[in-house]
Amino acid sequence: MKNFLDRKQVVKHLKNSKNGGRYKVISREISIAEETVRKVQNRLENLYSDFVAEFFSQEEYLELKEHYIDEEQTAKNKLSALNLELRRMEETIDRFLEWCDLFSENDMDNSECEKAMIEALIERIEIGDHYEVAIRFTCSDIFEEINRIMEEK
Repeated sequence: MKNFLDRKQVVKHLKNSKNGGRYKVISREISIAEETVRKVQNRLENLYSDFVAEFFSQEEYLELKEHYIDEEQTAKNKLSALNLELRRMEETIDRFLEWCDLFSENDMDNSECEKAMIEALIERIEIGDHYEVAIRFTCSDIFEEINRIMEEK
């Protein structure tokens, strides 16, 4: 139970600081993707001016324009995917914290709380022939998701 509550504090700090683990990596990647989109858009704007000033032939202009449009779309797609991953990560953190609050705010002693957690989260536990254990959760493995979020890339 203490480990669970410690993890809650770490996750809460992560959410508030937005400064660690996978969150930090994704935020950095979003900044890079946004900068890439801005740079490509500037190149596209300047490309037409350069064409008008006859720095390029029409064929070169059209080739470069197509290249920059493709590059812009690729960067926008990456940015969209990163923002989606960030939103999902924030939703996971929020679900985890709600779940923590559900169990930590109740007036249960540790054994009651642990029993309630097990009943709420575990569908069944399977033990194989060689004593390997497989746990089937009733929902997504939020602890695994939280661990992935908190890890550094």
